[in-house]
Amino acid sequence: MNASSRSGHSNAFFSGFGPAKRVVLYDTLTDSLDVAAIKSVLAHELAHWREGHIWKFVALSIIRLGAVVAALAALLEFGVAYDAVAAPETPYVGLFVGLLFILPVNRLTSPVENYFSLAYERDADAYAVEIVGGEPMARALASLAADNLSVPFAHPWYETFHYDHPPIPERMRRVRELDADRETPAGAGQATD
Repeated sequence: MNASSRSGHSNAFFSGFGPAKRVVLYDTLTDSLDVAAIKSVLAHELAHWREGHIWKFVALSIIRLGAVVAALAALLEFGVAYDAVAAPETPYVGLFVGLLFILPVNRLTSPVENYFSLAYERDADAYAVEIVGGEPMARALASLAADNLSVPFAHPWYETFHYDHPPIPERMRRVRELDADRETPAGAGQATD
């Protein structure tokens, strides 16, 4: 994707359903990475397809939205929401109260979606390490962080509510650990009699 004409931001993502599926790599990403690092990014994105992360995330989002809308409907049905703002039971007041309710509840429930998103990202990183190795993935992550001016360390509460990808230093450490585990032969380092 020709993103360099609009931004210096680097990104890659899996998109689409059915025959329209594709992995999109920004030209800013391909220009700044070596071939092995590009392969690791591609493997990471293909892991999302292989593991069905897109469908799982869509299902989770529908469940989450359904729960929030059901709670709102109950509040409106029983008049609790109207009583809270001392307003008449009219559709426009219901819409206003609904927005007042949904926005903070959505923010408060975001850690649930983020939990699954973080797990999916870790799975995709592990797949990339399995296919290409840890060092190319670590280089790709370092380049993405530099290109996108990522904040490497944030407060844990901020991460909980706002991060849908693990922090870059954590991801780099993990891919290197996975790579070391992958390269260590079975039984190596065990004491012998």
